[in-house]
Amino acid sequence: MVSAAAVFSAIAVLVSAATLVVAQEGASAGTITVPVTYSCDPNVCKPPACFCASTKPPGGLDPKNIPMFITLTFDDSINSVVWPIIQNFTEGWNPNPNGCPHSSTFFVSNQYTEYNYVSYLYSMGHEIAVHTVNHIANAPQAEIRASQQATNAFGGVPMNQLLGFRHPFLAFDGASFDGLAGLGTFLYDSSMPEDSNSSGFWPYTLDNGPAVGCASGTCDGPFRYPGLWEIPLNTLLNSDLTENGPMDPNPVPGGAVGQPTATEIFELLKFNFLRRYNGDRAPMGIFIHAATQIAVPARTAGFLQFFQWTQETYPNDVYYINNQQLLSWMLNPTDVATSKGSPTLGCRLPAIDPSNPEICDGINNKARGGVLAADPGLVMSCAFPPMSYWSTCFGCPNIDVNTTEPVPPRSGNRTIVPAAGCGAGAWDPVGAKVSFRLSCLLLLFTSVVVGAAN
Repeated sequence: MVSAAAVFSAIAVLVSAATLVVAQEGASAGTITVPVTYSCDPNVCKPPACFCASTKPPGGLDPKNIPMFITLTFDDSINSVVWPIIQNFTEGWNPNPNGCPHSSTFFVSNQYTEYNYVSYLYSMGHEIAVHTVNHIANAPQAEIRASQQATNAFGGVPMNQLLGFRHPFLAFDGASFDGLAGLGTFLYDSSMPEDSNSSGFWPYTLDNGPAVGCASGTCDGPFRYPGLWEIPLNTLLNSDLTENGPMDPNPVPGGAVGQPTATEIFELLKFNFLRRYNGDRAPMGIFIHAATQIAVPARTAGFLQFFQWTQETYPNDVYYINNQQLLSWMLNPTDVATSKGSPTLGCRLPAIDPSNPEICDGINNKARGGVLAADPGLVMSCAFPPMSYWSTCFGCPNIDVNTTEPVPPRSGNRTIVPAAGCGAGAWDPVGAKVSFRLSCLLLLFTSVVVGAAN
């Protein structure tokens, strides 16, 4: 057990880490000017194996009769410093029109991450994705592979559901994409900002290369990756149709100096939503770093006002979903009415009950105390002074996670979750077995995606 002094030291380190993230990624570059040549023949590139980039909904559906999808994604480490921000964004909202709770995608970098928070988010139906171990630009393959393996081992997320990747700093090149595609374990990347004035593409596969200008990276080499999806980051547009940025909104023209106010963020998001909702209904992505909300609380207030407005104004056809759900729906597109019963937008909810035994799933069955009180007696505190302190239910390693040894030898007898997952159950690492204590309202969305990808 880590001492109180060590815990305090860890919190100080995490605060410094959060500050570093703000400095690194708190602002987004605006105008995308890099041209790209893209050609895709829909007679050759056919679903489900291949998707051409398109501003039109899949399946030839009428945009006015499909759901409007909003994908909320978070980048970087997950820990006690940013946890209150994540809770504000993800908890307490009305369910989607099909009765399922909102689901977000978390691109997790392992440095400074506390894995019991990852376990909790996964158990509550959010998607966990990969963002490298050490937050490295133009990510080497070792960083990508190690991040996936460590998140599986210590966060309790099955390998077959760690399917998404985002390049840190949105910085990529042919070598980083070669490494990503070469692993053969990822379904999609989401690292390319797109000019919402000229495109507004739905996700597409990279069989024919990128369809957007490589503004934040270098698309060198052939850059064709059959079957690997790209979920582009649509840039937010100001009301005068100038570009704002894809992540963490920048100041708006004529607005407050420095950081935008809560009202300015709300109006910015509302303007972009209505352009899409009243147009081709291409998905609207909201891409943030939780750490940036700490220094600028007005950001959070503006986002939450927007979420509330969409729920009150469009309760029947707006869905907050994760990236895997979006791709699942594209493979099996349905209209508004049919989508309410579609397994592609389904969810799994934990059966939280005081009679259930405590297992390592990030949930406290007895006290309902949330992640801070989760899995009493099972969470282990791992210390690697002076910089790394984290917690997990899956055994502390003898050295910290690293790219050479992402899953070092561990103490105790905790077993890692099977790569293929547990179906409708949850993994018990102490008993090395599946515990069937999850209630599945609909089919698990990842089974639809993985089945189509194989």
